[in-house]
Amino acid sequence: MKLRSFGLSSLRSFLVGILIALLTTACISHTAHSPNPQSAKPPADECRMMQHAMGETCIPLNPQRLVIIDSQALSYALALNVKPIAVFARKDSFDISYIKNRLKGVEAIPTINREPNLEKILLLNPDLIIGWSRDISQKNYKLLSQISSTILIPTIKTSSGSYDWKQEFIQAATMLNKVEIANQLIDEYRHRAEELKQKMNHQHGELNASYLQVYDGYLLFLSSKDSFSGEILSDVGFQFPPVPLSNTLSQNSLPISDELPISEEALPELDSDVLFIGTERDNESILKKFQQKPLWSQMRAVQKNQVYIVSEGAWRGYNILAANVVLDDIEKYLINMP
Repeated sequence: MKLRSFGLSSLRSFLVGILIALLTTACISHTAHSPNPQSAKPPADECRMMQHAMGETCIPLNPQRLVIIDSQALSYALALNVKPIAVFARKDSFDISYIKNRLKGVEAIPTINREPNLEKILLLNPDLIIGWSRDISQKNYKLLSQISSTILIPTIKTSSGSYDWKQEFIQAATMLNKVEIANQLIDEYRHRAEELKQKMNHQHGELNASYLQVYDGYLLFLSSKDSFSGEILSDVGFQFPPVPLSNTLSQNSLPISDELPISEEALPELDSDVLFIGTERDNESILKKFQQKPLWSQMRAVQKNQVYIVSEGAWRGYNILAANVVLDDIEKYLINMP
């Protein structure tokens, strides 16, 4: 009987499968002896110890084959002018403008159910793997650590429960040895926000503003002052109108603590001079849908012709690149308006 010969791709998949199985077995065996296994490390004289969300790992002094997992970690690296050889993230994150425009030469590989492709990562032969602790399980961290030195950016939150993107950015910059650049970018953001605040006050005086997020074309969430967009709106001098609590939906449907679900019936109570509406896709149809509703014309921002459709990917980005896109939108619509 003749054995069927393997093609190159089949042979590669077969070998990679064996390697992953071996890594899994080794990880389980190691875990049985130690609850906190050490990551695979380069020689001590070629690495530096780094504290991170999963402990301490020795990482290369000058990594040449960086692999990043999750778009949040990617945005931090790109802001610091650090390009990985590959990134694993949700497919839709690769279409966000401030990420897409910086991905030239980077292999973008979609995750499936937020799970990175371990076989592909193994084939890439990385010398450093960086991820975001929120989206990487302990099991996957252990497996990744068997492939190469792996560090996770800690999830840092403010007292209100919102993500502290500035502190996370500094943590990522520390891992990449780029703290000076990160501090400079944050200072530049603050300086620009202050300049826009002065221009806003000169041109408009005091204004109320709200950011409304639309999910799946109909679910509405109002961002709070403590949210990413709320923080930036506050930085440029916007005030926030009272939240129309009478018609808000159940708090149980909140995706994160800085967004409040709101019904369409409550929209006229949203006493905003300016309303920014963030959508995931199909912006024009979303706007037309709202314009056809009788409640639309009762909104103060509509009556003042100050409703603007913006990118959800930027206005909920929680990173320095997204923050500057939000400032761009504010400048475009309220400072440099025709």
